[in-house]
Parts: sequence; C-alpha cells; structure tokens
Amino acid sequence: TYRCQKNFSEALETIDQAIRLASDNSGWLPHFLDTKSNICADAGTFEEAIAFADEAVRLFSQGEDYRGYC
Repeated sequence: TYRCQKNFSEALETIDQAIRLASDNSGWLPHFLDTKSNICADAGTFEEAIAFADEAVRLFSQGEDYRGYC
C-alpha cells in the first residue's frame, strides 16, 4: 500500500518564508495564511489552524486589495 509521507516541519518552514516575503498589500498574504492553516490542521495543531484561518478571513474581508485573488 502506498502511503503519502508528509514533512510538516519543511512545509511550515516554506510557508513561513513566503509569509515573511509577502508584503501586507501584495494580495498573497491571506492565501499564505490559509495555506499555513491547512498545514497546521494536517499536522493536528487545530488551535493554530483556526487562528491562521481567522486571520486569513479577516484579511480577505478587509477590502479591495485581496478581492480578485480569491
């Protein structure tokens, strides 16, 4: 049986780097936070996943800067 091996620490390092590089007005920050939320959920850290998802939703709902990237 094939089983997918997930490397959560590598995934978190990569998305954290993307978050650091994204500027607040780039339009990509909420997407990166959403991705980090998914990684955290997959890793079983659900409180962190919810916090990142909430922040992504907050940014998405802020205004014009993030519409059109959805």
